[in-house]
Amino acid sequence: MTRVPPYRMRDLGQRERWLAAALLLAILAPFVLTVVRAIDSGWYPLGDDAYINLQAYGVMDGEFPLVGLPSTSYLYSGEQVAHPGPIEFYWLAVPQRLLGPALGTLLAMAVVYASSVLVAAWIVFRRAGPMPGAIACIGLAGVLSVSGGALLIDPLSSNAGGLPLLALFASAAAVAQGDIRLLPITVVYGSWVAQQHLAIVLPAVAMVGIAVLGVIVAVVRLKDRAKRRVALTRVAAAAGLGVVLWLPVIVDQLFGSGNLTAML
Repeated sequence: MTRVPPYRMRDLGQRERWLAAALLLAILAPFVLTVVRAIDSGWYPLGDDAYINLQAYGVMDGEFPLVGLPSTSYLYSGEQVAHPGPIEFYWLAVPQRLLGPALGTLLAMAVVYASSVLVAAWIVFRRAGPMPGAIACIGLAGVLSVSGGALLIDPLSSNAGGLPLLALFASAAAVAQGDIRLLPITVVYGSWVAQQHLAIVLPAVAMVGIAVLGVIVAVVRLKDRAKRRVALTRVAAAAGLGVVLWLPVIVDQLFGSGNLTAML
């Protein structure tokens, strides 16, 4: 019988699972090596990285940032704005406090970047099958091996949206095809990417827009009321998650600096 999406890991044979494990290690290896090399060389956050760590450190003391890093866009626009959101500060807050500014930052950012690549590869497998999934893993592992270590651990906002954009692209494409179960993934990575840097806002918004259109079409096409109810419940849950992730930005827009208006 011909298999159709979504493909699942539990449906793989034993050999296919061993291959999947090997591909998983191939993707994770560059991240592990980069973290070990950075620790061995005495990496420590400086400049903008230090500013990010200071913002993250303040979260645990009740100082809740509402916007991202200050932008240099005033040099050519005349408008003083910050990058869209502080999601990275909140992500780094606990690891940095528990493990220190160096190790906490390295591990937390490596988790974000590695998970982005793994999620992208998994979605290709889920939608297209084992062979395309394996090819995606091999291609992504090759890209990682020549990307340069800094991009695999760097907390700087201008770099922090790069690899997560892969996961956003894959999940948005899957949701646009009607895979509404992946909508929360789109919301999480879309929020992360869009809040990082002004330069990456438009690609993130475009991907999320594609996913939203796909959801609307998928829900409209559902004739079964029970299935439509389930789909709408999932959409509502994803929307609630999005509100939580964007809450600092919303608060700033309504009661603070109005950074979103300044961006526009």
